[in-house]
Amino acid sequence: MKYLHVRSHILWIVLATLAMGGAMFNSFYIGRSLTERHAPLMAAVLEVTHDVTVAHLWYEKVINGDRSLSVEGILRNLDQVVQDFHAMLDGGETREASFSPLEDADLRRKLEKALKDITIFRKIAADRWLNRGQFGIRSQAEQGFDVAFNNFLVSAADIEKTLQDKINEQLGKFDILQVFLVVATLVLGAFAGLVLRQNRKALINSEKNTGTCLIIQFPRSS
Repeated sequence: MKYLHVRSHILWIVLATLAMGGAMFNSFYIGRSLTERHAPLMAAVLEVTHDVTVAHLWYEKVINGDRSLSVEGILRNLDQVVQDFHAMLDGGETREASFSPLEDADLRRKLEKALKDITIFRKIAADRWLNRGQFGIRSQAEQGFDVAFNNFLVSAADIEKTLQDKINEQLGKFDILQVFLVVATLVLGAFAGLVLRQNRKALINSEKNTGTCLIIQFPRSS
């Protein structure tokens, strides 16, 4: 029986090791993207959407005579939303996380669209308050306010869908890489076990054929 030398299979071992290393690197990259980019971005978009929705509700209460709230406070909250969008786009800190500049062209375009919508919404809110009393119910100013709000909600929902699709795609790739790593580890382990088993049998047969035995002599105690 012949010995199975590892060096005779070194090419396959090297290729398998490189493949496992590449899979591990890609798993790390995907995990980092999820934890440092897409998941925080999703949380930030959900947060600003909630803030704008609350601002819209509070603003309508103030316009209708509720004096427990202030328009100035509502506008400051909208200004904070604008700052959060700039941080998500160009890098910086929001109330929830820190971001590096966004490089994804598709996401940038959609975030810029939402930023434009919230800027218009904020401007209409300020103008509507300054000119309150000049417009009747369901006036053009009021309708424009609601249209701007709905446009922002559509833009935010588009961002959320895009992010969710990217997260699902990355999770799918991550699962495939994990399965590959498990299979590759099992295959390499089986190959190593086969080499050891075959070489052990070859060594035993060789000793039987040559009639040699191993004698261990212990030193005498003085």
